[in-house]
Amino acid sequence: MADEATEMVNLDIKTYVGNMTYDTATGKAEFTDGDKVDGVHSRINLLQGDIRTEMSADFHANYQDLLKFHQGREKNGQEIIKNNIELVKSLVETITDFINKP
Repeated sequence: MADEATEMVNLDIKTYVGNMTYDTATGKAEFTDGDKVDGVHSRINLLQGDIRTEMSADFHANYQDLLKFHQGREKNGQEIIKNNIELVKSLVETITDFINKP
């Protein structure tokens, strides 16, 4: 249960490069065992606003266009979070107004 709660408060953004196969039945990509994988992984804590980013040195050196793409996804993620918070705030206000209506 604690793992599910942790996942609810974190937004993970992952950009990886490497040899992989895609399983259409499960919708998951699997990297080829033993092959090199480069990438960047960002985790945004929705409650605290902390952003943690981990990146391989080779990804940083060799994939600047993908790094920019990843940074754009981070920005989009932050906007989605902001919009969702505003939506929840609006819903709470609407419900409160409805309950308090004479």
